[in-house]
Amino acid sequence: MWGGRRLDLSHPFVDARLPDGSRLHVAIPEVTATHWAVNIRKHLIRDKSLSDLADLGVMTHEMSTFLEQAVASGLNILVSGSTQAGKTTLLNALVSATPNHLRVVTIEEVFELKPRLPDCIALQTRPANLQGEGEIPLRKLIKEALRMRPSQLVVGEIREAEALDLLIALNSGLPGMATIHANSARDAIAKLQTLPLLAGGNISYEFVAPIVASTIDIVVHTTILRSTGARRIVEIAHVTGRIENDRVEVEPLFTFDGASYQRGLLDPFRLVEPVLQHPFTGQAFTGQAFTGQQVTGQALTGQQLTGQINSAASLDTFNRNSEVGFLTTERRLIPRSTFIETSIQQPQQPSQPQQPSQPQQPSQPPTATVRPWILPDNGRGR
Repeated sequence: MWGGRRLDLSHPFVDARLPDGSRLHVAIPEVTATHWAVNIRKHLIRDKSLSDLADLGVMTHEMSTFLEQAVASGLNILVSGSTQAGKTTLLNALVSATPNHLRVVTIEEVFELKPRLPDCIALQTRPANLQGEGEIPLRKLIKEALRMRPSQLVVGEIREAEALDLLIALNSGLPGMATIHANSARDAIAKLQTLPLLAGGNISYEFVAPIVASTIDIVVHTTILRSTGARRIVEIAHVTGRIENDRVEVEPLFTFDGASYQRGLLDPFRLVEPVLQHPFTGQAFTGQAFTGQQVTGQALTGQQLTGQINSAASLDTFNRNSEVGFLTTERRLIPRSTFIETSIQQPQQPSQPQQPSQPQQPSQPPTATVRPWILPDNGRGR
């Protein structure tokens, strides 16, 4: 059959992909009672971006902007939810938000992800043959993927001991994403602490807890609303890195209460670097002036520095004020998504008759004016 998977009495189950990308699962008697059980799962909104999902009501535009910036900042994201809650669709949208200059390696049991990226390597597991040989599990693929120079590692779903290999890979500084079955964001972290124990008896709970706390950054939980049947993100949580009684602490950032979204105490945009768009090239980038580092610049007389701050003698020092989301220059407040256009103007002094007996007054030093150049806000509404 298409997909290279075997279905017979020795292998009464099959999990494969159809030519149109749909996922096929078949079970035959004697595993089933009488008839074949054929299940076909079609991904109707596979090619949607995060902003498209926000337009469909899966989340708000503020949440989609935050997730885009989280992906661009290289945060490790875990997508949790129940079966058919839209985990794969959301994961595909998250992977598609990866910058185009990065290489992404996806690992799945059956090919489902189709991110819109120019440099993406897709890997798939393989079952054993009739002789019990040739099996390629997820754990093997994760180890091989590290030799492919990945910039982002994506695992379609973690169910068993491959969670340990994923945590070890992400703990080495490699950004990544994955999905997991769970009832909430907090339960997803608790389950991620338990699955590595299946790798062997020498793996302890105390060993896994600090790795999970230092590896996972964001947990996105999605579910199906019982009232309407719609798929919606109901919680986005931040893993603080703290451990209490061998439990990794989780702090909610966005929570859906059934009618609207409520923000937590922590400002979510403090966790990510703002992604700006260049006014001429249209490419997204993050600047040093927006990541907490100090950038100094000097405006040359008669010249305008547009969209660039030279690192010469300091005229103004730009600091990122993370509490209010503004850049400060002296006593002026300028929005974070702002380019600074500085210019030097020589004030004209009114002509006055000079007295021979009085010394000439010194000329005033040039003054600097700061004019904000507002860029698109990317839907943040701040």
